[in-house]
Amino acid sequence: MDSSPCSHAVPDPDILLLLKKTDIFNRLGETVVKELTANATRLHMEKGECLCRQGDPCDAMYLLLSGELEARIADAGGVARPVGIIGPGQPIGEIQILTGEDRTATVCALCDVELLRFSRHFIEEISDKHPEVPELLMRIVRRRLRRNHMAKALPGLFGPMDEAKFQKIESQGIWIHLRGGDYLFRQDDDSDSLYILVSGRMQAVVEGEAIDRVVGEISPGETVGEMAFFTSEPRSASILAVRDSELLQFPRPVFETILRDNPQVVMNIIQVTIKRLRDTFHQRAKRASVTNIAIVTAGPDVAVQSAARALCTALGKFGSALHLSSLLLEQRLGIQQITEAPKGSPKDIRLRTWLAEMEAKTDFVIYEADLEPTGWTRRCIRQADMILIAGRAGASATPGEVEATLLARDTSLTSAKKCLIILHSGPEIQPTNTAQWLGHRRVEKHFHIRENDMGDFARLARFISGNAVGVVLGGGGAKGLAHIGALRAITEAEVPVDMIGGTSMGAVIAAQYAFKVSMDAVFNDSRALFANTNPLSDYTIPVVSLVRGGKLDAHLQSYFDDTCIEDLPINFFCVSSNLSTASKKVHMEGLLWKAVRASISIPGVTSPVVDNGQLLVDGAVFDNLPGKQMREICEGRVIAIDVGASGKFAVGCDTYPSPWSILMGNLVPFMKKVSVPTIADIMMRTNFLGSIKESQSAKNDSDLYLQPPVEDFNVLEFKAFDQIVQIGYEYTAKRLEEVGLDGLFRHAQ
Repeated sequence: MDSSPCSHAVPDPDILLLLKKTDIFNRLGETVVKELTANATRLHMEKGECLCRQGDPCDAMYLLLSGELEARIADAGGVARPVGIIGPGQPIGEIQILTGEDRTATVCALCDVELLRFSRHFIEEISDKHPEVPELLMRIVRRRLRRNHMAKALPGLFGPMDEAKFQKIESQGIWIHLRGGDYLFRQDDDSDSLYILVSGRMQAVVEGEAIDRVVGEISPGETVGEMAFFTSEPRSASILAVRDSELLQFPRPVFETILRDNPQVVMNIIQVTIKRLRDTFHQRAKRASVTNIAIVTAGPDVAVQSAARALCTALGKFGSALHLSSLLLEQRLGIQQITEAPKGSPKDIRLRTWLAEMEAKTDFVIYEADLEPTGWTRRCIRQADMILIAGRAGASATPGEVEATLLARDTSLTSAKKCLIILHSGPEIQPTNTAQWLGHRRVEKHFHIRENDMGDFARLARFISGNAVGVVLGGGGAKGLAHIGALRAITEAEVPVDMIGGTSMGAVIAAQYAFKVSMDAVFNDSRALFANTNPLSDYTIPVVSLVRGGKLDAHLQSYFDDTCIEDLPINFFCVSSNLSTASKKVHMEGLLWKAVRASISIPGVTSPVVDNGQLLVDGAVFDNLPGKQMREICEGRVIAIDVGASGKFAVGCDTYPSPWSILMGNLVPFMKKVSVPTIADIMMRTNFLGSIKESQSAKNDSDLYLQPPVEDFNVLEFKAFDQIVQIGYEYTAKRLEEVGLDGLFRHAQ
């Protein structure tokens, strides 16, 4: 029950006149106003009295006639903080009347006040008889929710906001509502207005003759179209609403007035513009945060309820999370078939209001779609920032009815990014035929998830929330054995490895980890391959290379068999260099052994790999430490481990010694040993030179850069396996202790 004011409620015959004078009810017809009058109670409250308290059931709506009320919301620590002043003509409790939720704030009188009270039961009855009543309440609620969104979005641009500032900015702007899939403006349009995204999510798209390219994503509080606005040039990109979005539009003369009153806005816009230009220069599209996630079925045999529930639990670590389905909504709101209510009906208005309030106060909303393309399924897709398409391992990879109807490439229902999750029922993941699943649909990522393993759902949650950890391993021949020790230290520190990638020797170690997801297996298998057999020892006539590579091919094929990259339990990539096209190739699909073999094919040392008639060699030629690639894919934190940049690569002599003196020094005991780089060292170093800039970029852009001290080892010194691995372990363990995990990886653990 509401906390009752001390004053006695007395019906007032002048209520009709009072209602007609308010901005809210003067839009209703005479009949409705009279019915409201007959069922309203006039209340008087004295200063300090509380009208209602946070958490109380909502059994009435109020209209403030005179005086002022203050709303306070208690934080997690129980401290009540002011969130707003309610003035004459404003309602109290209209959102809870429509949503059925408890009071979200404590409301007390700042002075003597007069109010009108309407019981919840009466409001529900009159709403059923007169649809204009819930429509009016919806307009009021929409404005209140808009103000709530403004309170979150605008301070970053305008600085601290008081009520007068809010009202002035809102009164100068024009509200624009876009449904998911709508365009705000198109490329080359005139730039006559500037916009501020208040709620929702949008993309900047450069439209081309062959393909459109997403160059950035826009989050609430950011300006839209500012560069063209200030330069008076045509729009350089189209702006697309990923989901339902609301913006404030400011025509040029209006915004120029705002800038005169708020000069700090110019600096804030400049900072946003510079950031976007920097991202464009580095070809890195800015990602907006994901808040709404829809889970849809890939076929009739996939019930996604348990997956949605597990994901909600996992996302709860990164913020408040809410799992919604058509059945759960009916149970929570107590209204059958509310998710299929006709648009504009009282049920639909109540549902839209409730969802809007939940989205406003919840960090993650997981929308569980129906198994069929129902109205609720459409709503889930339209509201989503990200769509997870759930399939079952072993089932048909062909898209089901929901996908074929609502997510086909030619539909305009949504432009949200899509990811595929393949659910596995057993305790072990043994994926096969993932390429078939990916061939039938266009998705940004795919994940293999064990249905009864919360660790897999935690990994998915980290990707969604932007907290995934990607580890990238650089090339360096035998020095790359330090990656094994570094990975062991990372896993022992309980830092998750959600994605792994690498170049050259780093690609080999990364592939082994992604294949087995076991440090013991990586250690033992690497020892068997490199320390015991040395696959680079089958020397040949140096026509194409020093090493034939047959032993390496045989081992990689035997070890990885016919496993494809898409079938790995965790996400993986490696990098090679395409000599035929003079470009970097990122391997994210196809035979794993062949991709690794290409990445480790040191020019001049091992023979190139032929791929569709093109020659692929060591990835170090273009990118020996692909941290930038990991940053673009992972969308979280990046650990970069560099074993190729260390050492000055100098010699202690004036002239390079002859091959005979080097050979004799190594073979004859009494002759002085000449320590200079070998042909393999020189070839490896030459490869690294082309990617030094990329490695430096990876160093600067990583969240944690590791450089184990292995510069004293030769690139073919695989016999020093244990020593190099131990150096990598001890160095990384010490660095993790120095930097502390709380700041870098606290949310990921």
